[in-house]
Amino acid sequence: MDLLKEGSRAAVTIQWPLLYANNELVGIGTLLEVSSLECRVAGTMPVATGMHLRVWISPTNRNGALYVKEARVVWTRQNEFGLEMVDVDADDRQWLTRFFERC
Repeated sequence: MDLLKEGSRAAVTIQWPLLYANNELVGIGTLLEVSSLECRVAGTMPVATGMHLRVWISPTNRNGALYVKEARVVWTRQNEFGLEMVDVDADDRQWLTRFFERC
């Protein structure tokens, strides 16, 4: 799912704390980059490509966490991994779209 309108693909470098989990693990980490296609995360718990996670992201400029109901791990490298945001709460998706418009 693209969070932004077509054609807007540039990654934004940020440092937002996050929590990620599934039935097998719970990890904490930092969202390092986010784009309309994927996010780059540094995390404490190892993940595998293809794994599905729930993610709670805490932007520094927002009260309350963004909730990603389903994210898929698309690549891994040491303690970093890429996430595709598959299912994002509608209000949170709208907040992210506005965030990108301001960047």
